[in-house]
Amino acid sequence: MKKLFLVLTVLLCCATSYAQQHVATLAHNGNVSIFYGVDAFKDAYNAAVSGDVICLSVGYFNRVEEIKKSITLRGSGCRGGQSTVIGNDIYVRIPSNETSTPLKIEGIKFTGRLYIDCVMQNPLFANCYLNALDFHNVFNGTVSNCFMNYLDGNNQSTIWNANFVNCVVSEIGDERNMNFVNCLLAYCSRCNGSVFTNCIMRRNYYDEQLDYTATANNCVYIGDRNDYFNNCVGSNNTIVSSADSIFVNNVIRDSWYFNVADTVSFELTPAAQTQYLGTDGTQVGIYGGMNPYTGLFSYPVINRMQVANKSTDDGQLNVEVEVTPAH
Repeated sequence: MKKLFLVLTVLLCCATSYAQQHVATLAHNGNVSIFYGVDAFKDAYNAAVSGDVICLSVGYFNRVEEIKKSITLRGSGCRGGQSTVIGNDIYVRIPSNETSTPLKIEGIKFTGRLYIDCVMQNPLFANCYLNALDFHNVFNGTVSNCFMNYLDGNNQSTIWNANFVNCVVSEIGDERNMNFVNCLLAYCSRCNGSVFTNCIMRRNYYDEQLDYTATANNCVYIGDRNDYFNNCVGSNNTIVSSADSIFVNNVIRDSWYFNVADTVSFELTPAAQTQYLGTDGTQVGIYGGMNPYTGLFSYPVINRMQVANKSTDDGQLNVEVEVTPAH
C-alpha cells in the first residue's frame, strides 16, 4: 500500500499536507522520495538534480543557502495561515551548464532576500510572496502573480526582458529595463528604460516625474503630481489624488508604500473597474489582463490528507485526500 501512496503523490505533484510534519516530496524520473521535518526542503534539494520537482507542504522550512540546480519548487501557498514558508536569504546561482530546463518556483513565502545572481533562460516565479527580490543578472525571466515587499534591479545589472505580470510591489529600488504589466508599484526609485502597461503607481523617488526613458500606457498614478507622466513616452494615463477612490480596502502603508499584508485584496471598486481600463479593455491592476490574479495554482494542491493508523483485516488502508485542482 505504501507504493500506492507514492503513486498518488506523483500524480498530484504536490507534497502531502502534514503541516505538523513538514513534508517534502522529490520526483525524479518517475520515482518519489519523501522527507520530513524543518530540514525536509534542504534534504530534498541535496538529493535532487536539475529537472526534478520538489513539492512542500504547509509549514516553515529551513533554507538552502544557494540554489544551483534548475529545479521546479512548488509550495502550498504564500498568503494566509496555510502557507509554505522558507526563511532567511537565498542566492540563486545556477551554472550555465545547468540551464537546459528553466528554474520554476511557485506557491512559496520567502521571508528573507532572494538574490538572482546568475544569467538564466526563462525562470518563472509565480504565486509567491517575496520579502525582497534582488536581480543582478537575468535573461527572459517572468515574475507572475507575486507580492513583493522590495524589488531591486541593481544599477549595475545586465537585465534582458525581465517581465513582471500582475504583481504587487511595495517598494522598488532600481527597475531599469524591466517590463511591468497589470502591476501595482509604489515608491519607484529609478525606472530608466522600463515599460509600464496597465499599472497602478504610487509615488516615486522624491515624488519626481516618471523618467523620460520610461514608457507608460493606460496606467493610473496615485498622488498629487499632476505632471507625473509628462516626460515619459506613452498615452492614456490617468492621475487620481487618493487610493481610497479606486480601491475597496486600504492598500497604502506609511503614506508611501503598498501594503502587501495577507489581509489586503487590492480589489478595485466596481466604478474603478469600468473606468480605468487597460490596453486590452480589462481593468488595470492585478485582476485585469491575460493573467489576472486568482490565488489559484497551475498544479493540484493537497489541502488535507488523513491516513489510517493501520490496515483493515482484509489488508486495505483508508486514505482521505482533499485536493484543490489545478487552475
